[in-house]
Formats: sequence, structure tokens, C-alpha cells
Amino acid sequence: MRVDLAPWPWHSRAIKRVFDVTFAAAGLVVLSPLILGIAVAIKLDSPGPILYKQTRTSLFGETFSLVKFRSMDPNAEADGVQLSREDAGETDPRVTKVGHWLRKTHLDEIPQLFSILSGAMSVVGPRPERPAIDRELMADGLEWPKRWFVKPGLTGLAQINDVTGFEPETKLEYDLEYVRRRSLWFDIKLVCLQLWLVVTDLIPLTLQLRRTNEDPERHR
Repeated sequence: MRVDLAPWPWHSRAIKRVFDVTFAAAGLVVLSPLILGIAVAIKLDSPGPILYKQTRTSLFGETFSLVKFRSMDPNAEADGVQLSREDAGETDPRVTKVGHWLRKTHLDEIPQLFSILSGAMSVVGPRPERPAIDRELMADGLEWPKRWFVKPGLTGLAQINDVTGFEPETKLEYDLEYVRRRSLWFDIKLVCLQLWLVVTDLIPLTLQLRRTNEDPERHR
């Protein structure tokens, strides 16, 4: 698979790695109280583990174990791998009550900071997908492996434009655009945009939760 891509010099790769480690370590320290609160909420909301492991595709088609806070029922994929209907704006009955809030605020992604520390992921890059879905997209003729020339990321150009797996062609276009434009400053810009999106999603949900707690009979 050929891609119009200029290789990064070693110092650019080193700077990106320093940025990844610094961001992930700082994030885990700052978010440690929130991590504990989320863990308690998941256990109180539904039976099952706090964390959810899933095999995802990484650099050059290799695989790694991606870890997230569990947002679905433990047997959500008993019938096979499938995309969440929430990504298409619909209701997914497999998603738990707490899981819905975690997904809306992207807080279910926090454990992936450990994958960034280990080097399996980067802060910014194409969103890693499940191998089964990768194979389906390639069988449909999509040049999906082109996005494997950089490490997968926690956020990226496709993510901040709210492009999901239900739009694979558009997602691939955004991912390849990131591959061509990648730089430390571009990464910082995308991270700032993602943090802003998290804040704008979190504020209305927090206000809604506060109103519900103040007047539970009205929302029953």
C-alpha cells in the first residue's frame, strides 16, 4: 500500500513521544479523583467489571488491547462485533445508564491514557478500530490500511469533526489528512479542540443532572 507521505525525522518522533507521555501522565494525576468516582458509579449502576478490554488495530496492522471504562452490559457483543447505534444518533439498548453519560462526555476513554504511556497509542491519531470491522471495510474495497502508517490516537481530525464508524469513507479522508499534516503544533491544536468539545458536552449534562436531583418527581 503506497501513501503520499514524507517520513518524520527522528527528533519530531521524539518530541511527539515526549508530548504523549507528558499529557498522559498529567491527565492520570489530575483525573485520579474522577477515575475513582467513575469506578464507583459503574459498579453501583450495573453488575460486571469496571474496565472493558477490546482488541484494536495499531501501527502497521498490529493489534493491542484497548482499555475503556465499561459503558455497556457485559454481554453486549455476545452476538458478534458491531458498531454502537449511539454513534448513528440512535438508542443502543446495550448501553448502561452510567455508560450513556460516560460516552456523552467521552470520560469512558480515560483508561486509554495507560495505552498512551505504554506506547501502543498516541494522544492524536486515527481512531483504532476492531480487526473484524477493519476486515469488513477492506472487503468493501476501502483502502483502510493507509491509516495504519501512524499510531492510533485518543483524539484526531475525524474525532473532533464528529465522524464515526458509520461514515468510513469520510473518516478515512480525515485520517489521511491528519497523516499528511501531522506536527506537534497540529497535535496541540486538535487536543485543545477536543478538550473544548468535552467541556461543552459536560456543562449541559451537568446542569441536566443537577435539575434532576433538585426535582426528582418532575423527571420520574
